Parts: sequence; C-alpha cells; structure tokens
Amino acid sequence: GQSFSVPENSASGTVVGSVAASDAEGNPLSGWTIVSGDPAGAFFITSSGQIQVVGLLNFEAVPVHTLGIQVSDGTSPSAIETITVNVTNVVEFSDVFGAASPSGDANGDGVSNLMAYALGATSSSGSVVKPASATTSSNLSLTAVVRTNDPKCAVVGEVATSLVSWQTNSPILGVPAGDQTGAVPGVSQRQVFSVDRGSDPYVP
Repeated sequence: GQSFSVPENSASGTVVGSVAASDAEGNPLSGWTIVSGDPAGAFFITSSGQIQVVGLLNFEAVPVHTLGIQVSDGTSPSAIETITVNVTNVVEFSDVFGAASPSGDANGDGVSNLMAYALGATSSSGSVVKPASATTSSNLSLTAVVRTNDPKCAVVGEVATSLVSWQTNSPILGVPAGDQTGAVPGVSQRQVFSVDRGSDPYVP
C-alpha cells in the first residue's frame, strides 16, 4: 500500500496525501471511507480520496497509523487498501529536558531550562551560548543563537524607554547573522536583534 508522512504538529485540514485507485472498467470512484486503523478520528478522507488531518497527532504516543481505506465503483465496495501514515517528530521542550520544570536550572549555569531550550540547548546538561550585545552611536544589537526547529518556540526582542509601557511595544524579530558560530544546522540559528537608538541616548 501507499505511505505518507506528516508532522505531529499538523493543524486540522493539513493534507496528508491522496490515495491512488482506479476501476478496471473505467467507472468513477466514490464513497471513500476509512474503515479501520483510526479509532481516535485523527484523519478524514475526502470524496476525491485525499487524506486530511482532523484530530491531534502525537509522535510519542502513536508514531505510525495503519489505515484501512475502501472505495466504491458505484456498484460494489473495493477490497480494503492499507495506507500507512508516518507521524514525524517535532522537537519539544520535553524531548530535551524531560519532565524537568521550565523554570528550573538543570545544569546550574544560571539559565532557566526554558531559556536554555529557546537558546538551542540539545541536552539538559549542555551549556548554551549566552546572548551578546553591541552598541554604536545609532544602533543597539543583541546577537543570540536561538532554536528554530520548534514552531511553538519563538524568540523575539523587546526594547523600551519606559518600564510602564514596555509590554505593549512591538516585538523585534531576529535576522540571520553572517557568522553562524555556535549554531547547529537544523536545530538553531545565530540571529541578530537590532533597534535604532535614534536621538535618545537612554535607549537600553
């Protein structure tokens, strides 16, 4: 049978793949149905044979779904075709730090577990490259190695001249640095977060 792959964090409506089938007499096919292998209702098959995600996927719990698919030529149902859907892992905090608290400090380096994860830690005992700042007469920049392989983890910068309104300011997005020292391809990227200081000498 056919096989497809889909990330575990796929949203409802994500297309997994289209099942290929034909009728020996050229009759149109209809009534596509998932008849087995999907007790939790994670998938749906459309009238054209396209499998879509409609429920939650979890690589750690069920990495492979073996679906039984049936279709009709308008007269009788087909034999059940086995379709394999491989759920691919998406890195999460627990993959690196297990059951440790995000606010804890697994290796005692003064960086919280969550911050270490966001800065690209690949193990709970490993160290991370701490952000470094640089200032010119017109610009403030912060360079950091940040995680890029977890879509739920976003690292942005913030700047403020007032402790009252800092939470309402727009986030500063990082851009890839020319020097990727310390970054792990496919896991993290060295990025620069910068802001124009303007004429205010007190911009932090």
